[in-house]
Amino acid sequence: MATDRPGASDSGPTPPEGACRAHQIAGELRSRIDRGEYRLGQLLPTQRELGADFGVSSDTVQRAMRELQTEGWIESRQGSGSRVIRVRRIHTPKASAGQPVPIGLGPLISEAFEAEEVSLDAYCLTIDSLTDHVGVQADRVARGEVSPRSISLRLLLPSTEPKPAFPVAAGDPEGTRPYESWARDGGVPHGATA
Repeated sequence: MATDRPGASDSGPTPPEGACRAHQIAGELRSRIDRGEYRLGQLLPTQRELGADFGVSSDTVQRAMRELQTEGWIESRQGSGSRVIRVRRIHTPKASAGQPVPIGLGPLISEAFEAEEVSLDAYCLTIDSLTDHVGVQADRVARGEVSPRSISLRLLLPSTEPKPAFPVAAGDPEGTRPYESWARDGGVPHGATA
């Protein structure tokens, strides 16, 4: 039944323009989380930064953030910002025009920790990024968001002989700093154990 009221239709009132834009922004933020631009446990940009990024008012950004919070994607705390607390399960990406689609390490590890039996096999020059991602998952386990029955991690690090290939820093033309740090820690950086 049609009405004569402005903004009304057979399916109910038309949402205000700001609400539609907020829903679009929430969708874009979900996509960015899915693509790994905002990782699990990471703070989102401030509302001011998001407003500038999308060219909208802070009220519109707040509506988008409330939508994401209601859906359980983020948690927001006054004065602390908004943190990603959920990522969608990833699926095999579809390449367009034969181009490979990059997948970040975060979504892969996040998905692995949703299983009952977590098993990770990793080959790394260093364990820095792996340590960060597994730490985020340990926080999820501590909060009760995921509860794997067992976790198994096999890590294959390169031998100290011959020297592994490290990129050379501009300020270190002979490239000795990465080797010194790596060798000092027995080939396992940041106090990890082999």
